[in-house]
Amino acid sequence: MPEEFKPIETQEAFDMAVQQKIEETKNQFKDWVSPEKLSEQTTALQAQIDSLKLENLKMKVAQESGLPSELASRLTGTNEKELRADAETLAKFTASKPSPAFKPETPPSDAKTASYLEMLRDLKK
Repeated sequence: MPEEFKPIETQEAFDMAVQQKIEETKNQFKDWVSPEKLSEQTTALQAQIDSLKLENLKMKVAQESGLPSELASRLTGTNEKELRADAETLAKFTASKPSPAFKPETPPSDAKTASYLEMLRDLKK
């Protein structure tokens, strides 16, 4: 059950209540800003910063290597040199190969089909 309200009737009682509240607040603040917690938070934030820097570097290397941005996250390495080497290897596999030209085995029998095929060849150029 909650404590019953007791009015403060003297200055000394008021000063004591204020001092008690200050001490409680100090203790809460000490727990909130303890060196251990600050160290943990700093470590977590630094890890997050390092991760974002690496992700940014991967995007930069992928863009400079001509890789699609979707493949940037697949690059492996911890520094720019390693990432560039991996990007070059990956670029060899993703290099677009020219598609073979369309050559029908038999020429079209009607003019309509022939005109569509000609238009298709023009679009591919």
